[in-house]
Amino acid sequence: MAAGATGIATLTLRPGRRGWFAPGAARVSTRYPLGLVEASAAGPDPAPRLVYPRPAPLGTPGSAGAETGAADEGGDFQGLRDYQPGDPPRRIHWTGVAKGQGVAVKRFGRDTGSDPAASGRRYGLRLPDRTLPPDAGPAHRRRCLEALALCPY
Repeated sequence: MAAGATGIATLTLRPGRRGWFAPGAARVSTRYPLGLVEASAAGPDPAPRLVYPRPAPLGTPGSAGAETGAADEGGDFQGLRDYQPGDPPRRIHWTGVAKGQGVAVKRFGRDTGSDPAASGRRYGLRLPDRTLPPDAGPAHRRRCLEALALCPY
């Protein structure tokens, strides 16, 4: 920056784990213009923030994008995807395996790969220390994310 100019700097922090994160105060210093004297200023301590868990990649067994029995609910065939550990054996495309085409899994459902929170579907959460009954909407999504962030396991 030029002498006398003002600007805004953004500091991005990436907490290493979920739960409460208190980054502490930031300190800014300079030795401008000759490097003989240092001037510094400290900002206030920011409020602690709740760090949500990192979402699993879509399609990972157990994630929002994974197939969860849509075929049993009368869903439509959507195609094939690569097998991932944990996929149910009844979904394996055995004909392709017999032909030497590798292990693939059949996909079913009308909204496969969608986030239940974004699609308006009701969902619940069962953790070792608490259970949230099925519900929908932004407030329920926030409650689920907070419960996951604070789960001690």
